[in-house]
Amino acid sequence: MDRFDLVALRFVAANGPVHMILDFSGVTAMAVPATKLSQRGQLPPLCPTRKRVMVMPRFELQAFGRTFGEYQRQAGQFAPIIVESLAEALDALSIDASTHFELQPDYGGLGA
Repeated sequence: MDRFDLVALRFVAANGPVHMILDFSGVTAMAVPATKLSQRGQLPPLCPTRKRVMVMPRFELQAFGRTFGEYQRQAGQFAPIIVESLAEALDALSIDASTHFELQPDYGGLGA
């Protein structure tokens, strides 16, 4: 998560608040201690006035997302929207599926 945080912070600093799609489609396993998930869920979102959409096609990922969302709600934040596909994520943000996205600079200095 620290690597994502660094890239996200730099991107938002350079571009301003944005809606976010967090695509977990390629994730085959996730191991986050319950205490870390709880702590993370208590933090405010990076862009609190924008939507966050988590693409989580499998049940165990969705359970992780729902738990994180519950921690966010308990902290007085909006929970992320959980969907099963990128198409649903684009729809949740009212983005046309034919929209072309430009590659962005490597804000983390981490390479691909």
